[in-house]
Amino acid sequence: MKGLSTNEYSHYSRKRVTWPAIIHLNEQRLPVKIINISEHGALIELDIKLVINQKLMFICKAFHHGKQMNIKCSAHVNYVIISRYGYHIGINFDVVKKEEKKFLADYTHE
Repeated sequence: MKGLSTNEYSHYSRKRVTWPAIIHLNEQRLPVKIINISEHGALIELDIKLVINQKLMFICKAFHHGKQMNIKCSAHVNYVIISRYGYHIGINFDVVKKEEKKFLADYTHE
């Protein structure tokens, strides 16, 4: 998924979520708010600015139809936009386990 432009990224089905999430970045664990998510990436809100192409680990507890899945995948920053409460950061997932990707696809395509 590396190298998607913002226009290509927006073609994927995304859905708003309230799942708890953190990013692991430079030995720090930072709580983030997920604005929306797809099987290929997420839009998160954070109070610090990240750098385009910066690598991170995305971790969240996903819930859907009574099922729970802990999603943990490597990702990189695709874009950064200043928001009212910090920064909206678009991330693309680099490596997602097959079962996690299916879970996200089922969630976003219903």
